[in-house]
Amino acid sequence: MLLSGTAIVLVVYQLRLLQRQVDDARRSLDLSTKQAIVASEQAAEEYRRVRQSETLSWMATTLPQEHELQNHAPILDSDPRYPAFLEAALVPDSIDFHKLRRLFSLYERFATAVNMNVFDYTLMQRTSGSRVRHLMQMYSPWVAAERERVGRPTLYIELETLAERLSSEAARGGDSTLGAAMPHHAPPPGPTAVAS
Repeated sequence: MLLSGTAIVLVVYQLRLLQRQVDDARRSLDLSTKQAIVASEQAAEEYRRVRQSETLSWMATTLPQEHELQNHAPILDSDPRYPAFLEAALVPDSIDFHKLRRLFSLYERFATAVNMNVFDYTLMQRTSGSRVRHLMQMYSPWVAAERERVGRPTLYIELETLAERLSSEAARGGDSTLGAAMPHHAPPPGPTAVAS
């Protein structure tokens, strides 16, 4: 009887020891999981910063070229040069055709990087979103003619995809302008001074 009582005490002791080991393993796993989540969030934030930095770098590097092209190719349909420019750009190998093709090639490379998540979408949306949308809207006849002329229905598809995404978000109430994304602050409560 004494032997069976000792065996029971030993089994209970081993079960408590096992329970303690299981609890320690659970705490260790919880801590490791939390550390992994924090590390993952930090890596995601660093990746976002790198994408934003690369986006800004590309924009700064190509800005002179973009401005030069925009000086020759109207980017607003209210520009009085627009109708004549579009008509001239529809003639393959004309000077205006090449200007517009260079502008679209520049924007297509940018759109590809944004669509592939190499460049930062939010930064692009806030700095260039309306320009990308308007460019595709204004020159859709030229894009359609080029696709047919060269037999490539996916020509400038990255730019078109990006413009459609921007337009869709704008239609849902999202705005690509910087001020629209800024929070609006009410004046602090309290008495106001009255001029006498």
